[in-house]
Amino acid sequence: SSLGKSTLALPMADAMASKGLPVLYISLEMPRVDMAAKLISMYTYLGSQADTRLAKTSSALVSQKISENLSDKEGAVVEAAAAKVEEHGKTLTILENQINPYTVDDIADYIHTYIHSYLEKPVVYIDYLQILSPPKGLKGCSDKQAVDYTVAKLRAISAVHGIPVIVISSFNRENYKTRANFQAFKDSGNIEYSGETLIGLQLKGVGDPDFDADKAKARYPRDIEMMIL
Repeated sequence: SSLGKSTLALPMADAMASKGLPVLYISLEMPRVDMAAKLISMYTYLGSQADTRLAKTSSALVSQKISENLSDKEGAVVEAAAAKVEEHGKTLTILENQINPYTVDDIADYIHTYIHSYLEKPVVYIDYLQILSPPKGLKGCSDKQAVDYTVAKLRAISAVHGIPVIVISSFNRENYKTRANFQAFKDSGNIEYSGETLIGLQLKGVGDPDFDADKAKARYPRDIEMMIL
């Protein structure tokens, strides 16, 4: 948890959109404004390599008072970064949870409408799996049953429309302090069987005898490993 799953996935989606690919990013946890701030923050860093002190964090960017405290140089960096995000936004659609949280069936309907409206097939990101509401016909089912249904439905969406569906998932808690592996996906909707490619994020050194998760998380920047399983 809080390891940077969205922070990895969102720039991937943005990079695809920057090439003109249609991307549909369904953000179930984070509001759209925070997602935009993450991208603008990234571009303030990339655009200020001569003086990275000009870069701004996403939390600073959503602050009401930031515009009052920016120097001319800082303002120019933020403005240039925002322009990039706006340009990529022409092909990057971000959906956020509404009053009635999305189910996988709602997402399937939206994708169907998107394809028929725009005559384009998007790359779809789901952020993230465990937050999706149980389907209306499965109220009262276990968490595992709900996620099993969701993963099967997402697999069907991918197959029917011929589109990639990239799903962010948490690990089960028993595997927080072990190296990323297939076992970590147990009780997560049979992802280890349904996914074409599984990628695990882990803190560097996790699983070593002297590993300290709190110290590893406190480092700035953190050392994160991406395991293609």
